[in-house]
Amino acid sequence: GQHGGGADRRLLLDRHRRAARAPDDCRPSGTAIGRGAEPGGRSDRHERALWHLSESVLGPDDAVAAQMAELGDAAMRRGALPAAARAFEQAARLTTDTPAYYERLTWTAVAQYTAGNHAQARETLSPVIETVEDPVAKARMAVILGQAEVWLSGPTTATPRFEFHAKAVREI
Repeated sequence: GQHGGGADRRLLLDRHRRAARAPDDCRPSGTAIGRGAEPGGRSDRHERALWHLSESVLGPDDAVAAQMAELGDAAMRRGALPAAARAFEQAARLTTDTPAYYERLTWTAVAQYTAGNHAQARETLSPVIETVEDPVAKARMAVILGQAEVWLSGPTTATPRFEFHAKAVREI
């Protein structure tokens, strides 16, 4: 099909997997999402191609989502926190599995919070946390959301909401 479907997409995915395993892919590199050194290198091409693929798929795609999550993990290891947040957010957007979606959304907020983007972390988790039924996923979100809100609103304002979410997961 059009936009990365069928055999063409499988070939792209295979090429991305091979490139991801290449030894020189472990070093920091210039990336479409990281904007580091060595633009035009193998990792740079791989990441740009993966971003193009992730933006071209029609609807959710768990295989591409998993690769975007790996890209987020790699960006976290390099300390490229905004790049990691964007990759995890894209991975979440493409995910059909609810637990994986919650995990990727939480990692989006972790990267945002760690980068000092407390408002973004709150914007990522606030609309979702009320709908989360899994107590472990909710607890992880509550920790990040609570920390972000303490920075944004102060402990007097943030504590009641954090305690509300803590009560919901008390049995853990």
